[in-house]
Amino acid sequence: MRLRPAIPFMLALLVPALLATNVTAQRLTPGEVPDSLKPWVPWVLQAAPNHRCTLAGGAAICRWPGPLALSVDDEGARFEQRFFLDRDGEVQLPGSPTLWPQGVQVDGQPVVVLQEGERPVVRLQSGKHVVTGALRWGTAPELLPVPNETAIVQL
Repeated sequence: MRLRPAIPFMLALLVPALLATNVTAQRLTPGEVPDSLKPWVPWVLQAAPNHRCTLAGGAAICRWPGPLALSVDDEGARFEQRFFLDRDGEVQLPGSPTLWPQGVQVDGQPVVVLQEGERPVVRLQSGKHVVTGALRWGTAPELLPVPNETAIVQL
């Protein structure tokens, strides 16, 4: 009978302690997914397209551009840049609407250059890629637009 008055006191101590524990679900590797759930994996991941991307400061980073190599002369420039993508997506190329990339290839295969806003882009599948192309001009431009994500330019 003496326990009855102590039960609310014990619950008052125990409930906040249980609620304060930080328990979160952890990701499963593909091998840890039970066989009965494996057919559902593509459907579940469709709602999380950035699941393979790196998180930095709460933002998903899915494109990893390498150095942009430029070879410039009086008639234009040739460029080469390596990319690694954690998921399919677009990558920006050097150039602008008035200085459009020509002869662009991805891994040695010709591709179509698209316009996203004012920037030339190509679509790439996830994985490693080498993008090459040229910019042609009659008079050298004052500025050569380079993608914001490109950190290193090699001349």
